[in-house]
Amino acid sequence: MAENKVMVSVIIPTYNRKEQLRKCLNSLVNQTFKDFEVIVCDDGSTDNSSEIIPLFQDKLNIFYHFGENWGGPAKPRNTGIRMSNGEFICFLDSDD
Repeated sequence: MAENKVMVSVIIPTYNRKEQLRKCLNSLVNQTFKDFEVIVCDDGSTDNSSEIIPLFQDKLNIFYHFGENWGGPAKPRNTGIRMSNGEFICFLDSDD
């Protein structure tokens, strides 16, 4: 994880939403506020969602965690909280 404290940790739980995740991350690239990290917590996707992450590594302070499928967003959100460095935490669903 990043060594420097950031203002906001944006935690994105996702499961088999590859194209929606791309749109979601593009919306973060377009934000005017930039003091944030992005933590994508994948709940065992089988649609190669992980292929999206490298497309944003030069645009966002982004981290990716892949976990075994839990069947809902609670465990990925909690994983994201543990990984976060932000003063504040924001949840963003991957289809938003």
